[in-house]
Amino acid sequence: MNAAIATVTCAGCHESVSPSESFFSAYGEVCGTCHAKVEIAEMAMRARAEQENSGSFEGGLVNGGSIVGLLTMLAAVVWFVAGMAAGVVFFYPPILFMVGLFGFIKGLVSR
Repeated sequence: MNAAIATVTCAGCHESVSPSESFFSAYGEVCGTCHAKVEIAEMAMRARAEQENSGSFEGGLVNGGSIVGLLTMLAAVVWFVAGMAAGVVFFYPPILFMVGLFGFIKGLVSR
């Protein structure tokens, strides 16, 4: 009895390979050699994108943590000054300011 061996055609080089030697990628089923080429090309594209974004304002200078830290410090100053203007000394705004300062510094360090 002849048993037919199932093969898969590589989407990259159109070679016939066994299913155990094929990989599924964004380009379809590919052989091991084409899979390695696809992985290398994708890694190069990711590295290029990171390099292009590294100089942008959104990419590295300021992140969400530092912006929230600045807003927290601003809110603490406004609250403290408003309380002083009304003749009341609030004790929480200086603590809030320190929390905002910590968040701001942490946001700058963890780019």
